[in-house]
Amino acid sequence: AGGDAAAAAESAADAAAEAMTKLRLSPSGEGGEGGAAALPAPSFARAAGDLQSSGALSREKVLRFATGIAAVLMSDGTIDYLASLPPEAMPARCIALQREYLEHCGIEQEHGCAELAKVPQQFGGDSEVLGAFRGFQQACRGAVQSAIMTRARGGGGMGGGGGGGGGLRFREGARVECLIGHEWRDGVVVATNFTPPAESGAPEGWVAPYQVKLATGELVLAPFDEEAIIREHGAASRVDPSLPPPRYAVGTKVACRMRPGDPGEWADGTVVGHHYRPPGVPRHALVAPYQIKLESGELIFAPADNDDTIRKR
Repeated sequence: AGGDAAAAAESAADAAAEAMTKLRLSPSGEGGEGGAAALPAPSFARAAGDLQSSGALSREKVLRFATGIAAVLMSDGTIDYLASLPPEAMPARCIALQREYLEHCGIEQEHGCAELAKVPQQFGGDSEVLGAFRGFQQACRGAVQSAIMTRARGGGGMGGGGGGGGGLRFREGARVECLIGHEWRDGVVVATNFTPPAESGAPEGWVAPYQVKLATGELVLAPFDEEAIIREHGAASRVDPSLPPPRYAVGTKVACRMRPGDPGEWADGTVVGHHYRPPGVPRHALVAPYQIKLESGELIFAPADNDDTIRKR
């Protein structure tokens, strides 16, 4: 039983770090370059009264949020809405919907993001809460994946491969990094212009630009040949010569200010990337000097390279 609880806690921690705390990235906006969506976005009524902006979240609020937003994300309406967006805009809009749902549950957005990251530790023995987090994590991934498939069935194209014979950035055998959830993972391209088997559930005739074997041995597909989804191995440590050089190298132990203007709220972490553009954010709209992995496992970025934002430990 202890092993099962530890595994559940670890899974829920992954869900929090990979999905919940990532809500910090995008307070609003479509996040893409394709203009207004063809379908209206889902909307939620803000809870009446003051939003909770301090203190731990109650068990009831955590469950209400996790189960409620999971159902919203996997609803036909949300998936159709996401499918009507440019593919690069889908992750950012998922994040924005989650933030808006926090207010629907009576929780201030930034406070909710911070408190939900603590849930695996606060509710480590509560299988119902941990299960809700796992369901939420699956919904975050599943909504975008389902939208991608819906878009493909509708003839929107999958970008990159599309059954064409050339134009791909990587060849078989190339070392790459793939965005899985909100984490970049190492792998090797094992096939290009790959047609998934019928039992995979992929649309008939769809061709993925790449099949990649991760370092763990898992086989995954890259649905688009885009830098925000698949990139050259080691790209995170490279410095863009057109931008100011970061002060801290990848691997540097740092402390990050979690709330602007709050001198007391700092979190320890490690620099894992330079000149980071969050998934779903259009090219040239935002490049952060650093991506940081906090000791909690949360991936965040530092929007500025100064001692008020990030400092060496």
